[in-house]
Amino acid sequence: MLAKVKFCGMTRPEDAALAAEIGASYIGVVFADGPRRVSPAQGRKILDAAGTRVKRVGVFGTNEPEEIERSVEEAHLDVVQLHADPTTADVAAIRDKFRGEVWAAIRIAGTHIPTNAELLFDKADAVVLDARTGPRLGGTGHALPWNDLARDLALDRGSCAVVLAGGLSPYNVVSAIRTLAPDIVGSRERARHQGSVANAGILRRSHRNPPLAVASETLHRFGAFGGQYVPETLIPALDELDAAFDQAIRDPEFQRELDRLLKEYVGRPSPLSTAPRLSQAVGCDVYLKREDLNHTGAHKINSALAQALLAQRMGKRRIIAETGAGQHGVATATVCARFGLDCTVYMGEEDMRRQELNVYRMRLMGAKVVPVLSGTRTLKDATSEAIRDWVTNVNDSYYIIGSVVGPAPYPRMVRDFQSVIGREAKAQMLETAGRAPSSVVACVGGGSNAMGIFHAFVPDLAVELVGVEAAGRGLDSGEHSASLQRGVPGVLHGSLSYLLQDESGQVHPAHSISAGLDYPGVGPEHSYLKETGRALYVSVTDDEAVEGLGILSRLEGIIPALETSHAVAWVVKEKERWNKGDAVLICISGRGDKDLAQISEMGLLPA
Repeated sequence: MLAKVKFCGMTRPEDAALAAEIGASYIGVVFADGPRRVSPAQGRKILDAAGTRVKRVGVFGTNEPEEIERSVEEAHLDVVQLHADPTTADVAAIRDKFRGEVWAAIRIAGTHIPTNAELLFDKADAVVLDARTGPRLGGTGHALPWNDLARDLALDRGSCAVVLAGGLSPYNVVSAIRTLAPDIVGSRERARHQGSVANAGILRRSHRNPPLAVASETLHRFGAFGGQYVPETLIPALDELDAAFDQAIRDPEFQRELDRLLKEYVGRPSPLSTAPRLSQAVGCDVYLKREDLNHTGAHKINSALAQALLAQRMGKRRIIAETGAGQHGVATATVCARFGLDCTVYMGEEDMRRQELNVYRMRLMGAKVVPVLSGTRTLKDATSEAIRDWVTNVNDSYYIIGSVVGPAPYPRMVRDFQSVIGREAKAQMLETAGRAPSSVVACVGGGSNAMGIFHAFVPDLAVELVGVEAAGRGLDSGEHSASLQRGVPGVLHGSLSYLLQDESGQVHPAHSISAGLDYPGVGPEHSYLKETGRALYVSVTDDEAVEGLGILSRLEGIIPALETSHAVAWVVKEKERWNKGDAVLICISGRGDKDLAQISEMGLLPA
């Protein structure tokens, strides 16, 4: 059946009419205190404009039956939504006076689900899941933590519908639907606003046939970007992977095992560090999300571990991977050693030279490292070779892609597995700093560490998201990896995204001092965030990145990877952007041990 859409908080008749026109099943007006409150008479006028094809919802900040009854009669409501922490007795009292549907809101703080939730599922026609933030009853724009709730909200719904509200936007609505499988999804007011219209368009293409399956054109793309531009022989393998991933993320056993290994083997949660001397240099509070302290020294193991578990679940015993800086290759070799899987890693010959230590680490753990001699002998060419291997051995092999690139479902899957970074950082910022960051900054090559930390903050529009690309020897030199700043949309490695290409459509060689950023494309979701203006993409040069490495090393005693150093360098360079009371969060995606021999040989740091 088609998923149902609810627009709530309407304040103008013309907005209600447009919401009905674009496919809303429910339209709501708010009678509770707040900026969108209307009187019952105003509510009736607004709801009348929507016509007779939609159900009329009134949202109440009181549970008093008499007061609600008067508003029901005046506004001609079909649904009463109790939003002031109703009890089962409140629901029963309204039922005695009202022949329509009674919905009960469960306002969730963090991942804590109130103890009365299961009882409300038994008594109400629908339960509304919304975020509890401060004294306001609703409409705060804050999103619920979908993945954590999916694990904790293991209630028998029975005939009770689930309404998902709070902080939905075009950036997160599909993920929210897939994870929690609600019957009805709510969007905020301003039906003419691009976000609300986009929500409706997405939701109208969403289907629920438990568990929920969203239409493929929505799942496989971020706006216009993404897709599956692959040989026909790979489509069955991608379909198999898509189904296995969806089943796994809804399986409590899979989630428990992944959580256990992330804690016991990887060392999560990774710390959030204050950076007092860097803060002094920048002029505001700087915080560091320390992915460099994970086992293997980078964020890459988050997704590699999860994908290895998924490969085992699918019965695949041979693992293929590509790597640039070597950190994804090391992470893949590590988890293959842990689970006894056969491991083949493709790596460009130039990157093998730059990252000799990581090549040794991979081989030490039993991986076969295959040098790639074609093209620029870097990450692009290693990825191409890995895909060729997968096409040839698709039946028994699993390809662990290291970034948010490739054909669907890889960009979404890698992002979801890396999103633990942002979920942790968001909670840690509130605990440590008492506020959300003003800006979240991360380096971007393919973009997995950036999407990992961005994802939790995307719905929070007050938080600036900044991705730092590699300007190499300068954006005007032609020797850089700034796909989002200087590239154009095109197809590379199975998906449509921004990439560096010439006038003939041939992929242009990329350059960065950092092997992990030396890639001519970027993940499709980053392209979408750029196009919609949700994220800002900037760049720094090789020389500036080396300077950033030295700054963090000398000021904080933390040696960052050259990839991460791009983000550090940009924050220092752009310090005038922030005021003293601001907080900047930098994702320290990896440690720099792997890069020291390279930059020492180049004579780029003082002795």
